[in-house]
Amino acid sequence: MGMGDETPEATFGYIVKKLNDYGLAYLHLVEPAMVGTVKDENFDPRWDAIIKLLRDEFKGVLMIAGGYDRDTAEKAIANGRADIIAFGRPFIANPDLPARLRDGHPLNAADSASFFGGDVTGYTDYPTMN
Repeated sequence: MGMGDETPEATFGYIVKKLNDYGLAYLHLVEPAMVGTVKDENFDPRWDAIIKLLRDEFKGVLMIAGGYDRDTAEKAIANGRADIIAFGRPFIANPDLPARLRDGHPLNAADSASFFGGDVTGYTDYPTMN
């Protein structure tokens, strides 16, 4: 479990309950199966239950990120896992991501070798649908 905590449900549940007192615009969580930029097929399923617990405890808008595509994002919103889905790498590679998702167009693949490269390569040179 996270940070050597033997009772993350109680710890994070308490923290999220307290966050309700601050009138935050949203709470942003990352899917437990994501490790850096790849999915971890061996993640501890207990974390999935914790995400659901935090969804129940937080009274505001819950944003979640981590490996989503159009279909999984729509499913997560439909089943109440989150209110908003955040897209990181897909947005970098697709400056017109909302239109592509809305209209079902294919996505540009992100070039992870250009991430954090220090110049505009990989950030401003991806093609739009037009």
